[in-house]
Amino acid sequence: MDRAIYRPGQTIYFKGLVVNTDGKTSELGRKSIHTVRLYDVNNQERGSVQVTTNEYGTFSGTFTAPTTGLTGEMSLQTGSGTVHFSVEEYKRPKFEVDFEPVKGSFRSDETIKAEGFARAYSGANIDGAAVSYRVVRMARYPYWWWCRWGYYPSSPEMEITNGKTETDADGKFVVNFQALPDRNVDRAADPVFDYTVYVDVTDINGETHSSSSTISVGYKSLQVSVYISNINKDQITTPKEFTISTSNLAGQFEAAKGNIKIYELKSPAKAFRARMWEQPDRALYSREQYYQFFPADLFEDEANKFKWERAKEVFVLDCLEDVHALPSSRYARRSAAFFTRRSRPTNFANPVNALTL
Repeated sequence: MDRAIYRPGQTIYFKGLVVNTDGKTSELGRKSIHTVRLYDVNNQERGSVQVTTNEYGTFSGTFTAPTTGLTGEMSLQTGSGTVHFSVEEYKRPKFEVDFEPVKGSFRSDETIKAEGFARAYSGANIDGAAVSYRVVRMARYPYWWWCRWGYYPSSPEMEITNGKTETDADGKFVVNFQALPDRNVDRAADPVFDYTVYVDVTDINGETHSSSSTISVGYKSLQVSVYISNINKDQITTPKEFTISTSNLAGQFEAAKGNIKIYELKSPAKAFRARMWEQPDRALYSREQYYQFFPADLFEDEANKFKWERAKEVFVLDCLEDVHALPSSRYARRSAAFFTRRSRPTNFANPVNALTL
């Protein structure tokens, strides 16, 4: 088909290919006759046309999109194939709405300026257009919180503000809002609050388009990611490296200084089999009694590496700048790596940690 959507009354152009196969070999269906039927939204036949394939096994034809009845998804069908398309009373959009890229880092409780624009597809600015906006806050947390505690703190979605403004002579608009955090969430959870700005822009002709942009704000301005793949310490010739990346809350790279520490962890004294039921919320036996009755089963979460104690420090490196890869220690298979960014005048005073196993 020449497109995926049509207006009522427009010509629908279609083309198909016939291939005959027995599951092992295939050949073109030359000079064969087929009937193509048009079905509407209610799966009622609205027309048919008989086509004959050419020497290359292809056929083509036209229909007129129905002008009566419901609009929506319709289909063309043959005895061996179906293709879907839409028939809608639509207008071609004349302008688009978008936001400028988010730059810099922000603190909680700061006033943030989200800048956007409305621009015609011809390149002209859409000035004097009405802009309706609202700002919604959602919280997210680092993955290690779930690994350690098994849940994320509750922080329901909340609308921070809403209002109206209009585009200026350059087609631009500004939405100012205060980055109010959820003060019921403990800072120790390292929450990041995503503020999504939703806008609807209506020009003088009544045409409306929408867009949205998300700005992330946290108590810390830096995100640190550490990735260590499985390492076979017996393969001496294989490079043992792990990757560290730093970015701001918008996901853009940001150089940072800090330190890396690798620890050997104290693993359980014995091996346990996988838990065969959910961990109970209360215990009838003490740990010693439970191990006596069920020596191979987990009492609590002994297999959770995020809760294992540190044994000893095996590697440390300070004053890093734009680190991409460092050699791993012989304990990397069962160690935790911590990366802490030292405070700098241009960033927040809170240190940033990243943990991996």
